Amino acid sequence: MKSFVPRLRLTALLVVFAPVAYAPVAAAQTMPPAIGKPLLAAEEDLNAHRYADALAQLNRAAAQPNKTAAEILAIDQLRAGIDAGRGAHAAAAQDYATLMATGQLSPGQMTQMAEGEASSQYQAGNYTATIATINRYLRNVPQFHQILLQSYYQLHQCKELNSIVLMQHPPAKAGLELVENCYANAKDTAGVSQTIIELVQYYPTPANWANLIGQLQAEPVFNQRLALGFFRLKQAVGLSATHHDYIRFAEDSVARGLPNEALKIMQAGTKAGVLGVGAKAASDTHLQQFIAKRQAAWQAGLAASIAQAKANKDSASLFSIGFNQVYGGDKAGLGLMEDAIRSGGLAHNGQAELDMGIAFALSGQQANALAMWHSVKGSKGAEQLAKLWILVK
Repeated sequence: MKSFVPRLRLTALLVVFAPVAYAPVAAAQTMPPAIGKPLLAAEEDLNAHRYADALAQLNRAAAQPNKTAAEILAIDQLRAGIDAGRGAHAAAAQDYATLMATGQLSPGQMTQMAEGEASSQYQAGNYTATIATINRYLRNVPQFHQILLQSYYQLHQCKELNSIVLMQHPPAKAGLELVENCYANAKDTAGVSQTIIELVQYYPTPANWANLIGQLQAEPVFNQRLALGFFRLKQAVGLSATHHDYIRFAEDSVARGLPNEALKIMQAGTKAGVLGVGAKAASDTHLQQFIAKRQAAWQAGLAASIAQAKANKDSASLFSIGFNQVYGGDKAGLGLMEDAIRSGGLAHNGQAELDMGIAFALSGQQANALAMWHSVKGSKGAEQLAKLWILVK
């Protein structure tokens, strides 16, 4: 079977950073001239984006001996502004860390310096440090939530990224898409599948459903026996189908003793404008007439078929009869299906429970349908498909 390649989404979580503003050095007016004059000149050069000149002037001030704590703080603040402005991100990150370690900043200044440190660390490619800074100082600053997500993404720490995204209720669509891309880049198909399930759970768009179903159908565990089950799910969530699909699964339903379902499939294809048109219109009509005759014969022999299945203890036939009754709008078929499951005589019990849930849903008994789907165990393919039906709104 050809492997399914997850679609990759380019997220909009690209962040443009601005350097954190440095503190004005107006206090330089009261400093000794050997320190104050070069500081004022450095500030003027910085404002004019003459970074090399600004740094040279700043170093003149920094070279003076016997500086006070306030003078050192002013020098370090201006250095952070110069390094951030000239794009020396690693140096700027260290500058902000140095300022935060002085113990001379107010809480507001500490937050401002932490923002500068995290921004500079991210731009320097030091994502581990970025995460540490945000978790320590900026967990409640909304714009840094996106930077945190991107840092985990850059480190390929998909599980950690997913846990952060899921902390929000509901999780952001862009965040889940970033997690999907992370797992896809890591070639972790299980992670991709689980994330697409989360996308469908919170954002059940046709595109997300199509992606999820396509992803799971490509897995070897989903054999041809479950192909009709996938088609039923696609129809339930409103996905389009091809002419080939409508014909194939209508014929499959007839072969399984479900002519009522086959008729519904043909009617759905006709309503969608796929069947009964173009070059294949005549053959479509012929098939629908054939199915209608099979349905009429099935209905005429219903009582005899039920009696014979019970006499032969033929659980499979009894289950199909009940399922077809439900497709025809007769809820009495639910009892036959339940009896067949309880008998223990079905070869694929997990698939039967999956179909039992569908029958409950068709009968308007959604609570029973959900309970049945939650109980499906033992058959990985049927169990996974049942989990998808739980997500159907």
